This record gives sequence, structure tokens and C-alpha cells, in this order.
Amino acid sequence: MIRILCIRAGASHAESINPDTLTAALADPNNVIWMDMCLSTEGVQRAGEFLTKQFAFHPLAIEDALMETHLARVDDWQRYLFMSFHALEFVNHEIKQHELDLFIGPNYLITIHFDPIVPLQKLWEQVEKSTDERQTKSADQLLYHLLDKITTTSMEVVDCLDDALDDLEQEIYVKPRREHLPQLFRIRRTVLQMRRIFGSQREAMNRLARDTFSVIHSENKVYFRDIYDHLVRMHELSDGLRDMASGAMESHISVTSYRMNEVMRTLTVVTVLFMPLTFITGFLGMNFFGEKYNIDNPLSPVVLFIICMVIMFLTPPIMLYWMARRGWLQSQLQVKANEQI
Repeated sequence: MIRILCIRAGASHAESINPDTLTAALADPNNVIWMDMCLSTEGVQRAGEFLTKQFAFHPLAIEDALMETHLARVDDWQRYLFMSFHALEFVNHEIKQHELDLFIGPNYLITIHFDPIVPLQKLWEQVEKSTDERQTKSADQLLYHLLDKITTTSMEVVDCLDDALDDLEQEIYVKPRREHLPQLFRIRRTVLQMRRIFGSQREAMNRLARDTFSVIHSENKVYFRDIYDHLVRMHELSDGLRDMASGAMESHISVTSYRMNEVMRTLTVVTVLFMPLTFITGFLGMNFFGEKYNIDNPLSPVVLFIICMVIMFLTPPIMLYWMARRGWLQSQLQVKANEQI
């Protein structure tokens, strides 16, 4: 799908034009043309032929634009710039990246992508309804507002990922489950992917803000520097999220190990409480009412039975009280909390 907006000087809104009238619109330097191409796999070849015929782009630039295999980059072809950028979307603790390839000329901006991009669509609708000189005075200003919206969306993605990681950490401390570990691995992989994207975008934006290009006005470089500052901040935040993800994985292992130790401690206490009972029953054989003892017994079987039962009933509570006084039954986390208080 190819759609074209022509923003004429002094017009109240942008005008949609057909590809047949594109040449005439480009001939007027006062017009700003925005052509958006949302392609399918079958339409790649036709799009390449159209770009070659209409704009005479270099074959290598067209090949790069029609292949989704690049990190953010800026290539200077003198008459125009070729640029790759990525829009991010957060879905189910994972980041979906949508590559956006752009051609920037003296009075035109061409955006090429294979998936719908929400911030691009929002800006398209804004420009289509009303033209704002701050957005549409030149092609590089239009480029700035597009990249700014994409960067703002990326910041929201970072915030969503941060909140998701915080919630997951709280769940781990309250009740760790087996499915938490795959989620942590997925988030950590997502953060590493996001960090690589922000790193390349930061370098590309640094070039637009500092290098000299024929299609970028010098007075507009400060706007790209503002986007560069945002990308630097998000790159640093991604480093922090990576550390948080690693810390959450260690916390999951620690909490799981602690809970396992608590279970083993409980089983050990139960085993120790029953050890004296096992010794008594095993030693005496519990044959109080047999016809004959193996040894002479001055006590009657009934008295001996009562003494054994009293010992067996009293031994576990006494041992349990002794363990409690020693602090063996108290959770170590609770002990640390009481010490801090």
C-alpha cells in the first residue's frame, strides 16, 4: 500500500495525491511530500521499481530499504539520506521491533515498513487533519516529529518493562513459582535486545545532530540532539533493567533454596521429635503384657506401661520447647527482620 500526502505552503491541511501526480508535486520546492509505503512480501519488487523510476535512488540504498536486517543507521547519498530506525512495541513481556526505513530529500520524506507502526499512523492522521508549520515546514522537521513520536513510544515501552519486572520481583518474594524463571529469562533477553537497539539508534541520532548533511538544516539539528539525549537516557535505563533482571533471577534461586531449606528444617524437627519414641519402643519391645519378660522386673506390667506412656507423651513437648528456646524453629528471615527493628 502506497499513500502520499502533499503539504503545500499556506494550506490548512495536507492533500492526498496519487502516485501519477507525484512528479509534479515534487517539482515545486515549496511542497513537502510524505510518502508512506506499507509493503507485503509480494510488493517488494514493484516498490523497488517505483523508487528507482521516480527518485533514481542507488540500487544499494533500495536493497537496504527493502530488507529488514539492519540496526539503526544513517547513510549519506549527497542528494538524500537513507536511514533505518526501529519502533518498539511491548507485548507479553516481550518487545516486538518494527523496522522503519526512510529516505529524506530536500522536500520529501519516504517511510518504508512491513508492519503497521502506531506512532507513524498517529502523526499521519495529525498531518492529514491540520498542517502545523512546526511539523511540516520542511522534510527534516517532519522527520524529527516522526522520530520523536517513535522515541516517546519506546520510553513508554521501557516503563512498561520496568513495571513488569517490579511486579515479577514482588511475586517471587511472596510465592515463587516454576514459571517465573522462564519469564525472567525472556525479560533478560528482551532487555539485551532493547539495549542493542537503543545503542545503534543513539549513534544514528548523534550523526544527525552533529554531522553536516545537505538535506538537514543546521537550525534543526538541536531537535535531533534532544532525541539523542532521550536515547542516551533509555540506553542507561536498559543497563539498569539488565541488572534488575539478573538480580531477580538470583533472588528467585535464593528464595527457592530458602523455602527448600525451610521444608527440610521442618522435616528434620519432626524426625528428631520421634527419635526418642522410636528408641523407647525399640528398646523395650512394648511387650508389657506378655507371658514372661526376658529379665526380672520388680514393677508390674501395668505400672511399666504407664511410665513408658508418660515418658513418650512428655518427651516431644519438652524437646520442642527446648528447640524453641534455642531459636531453631524461627525463620531466619524473621530473625533478620526482628534484628533490624
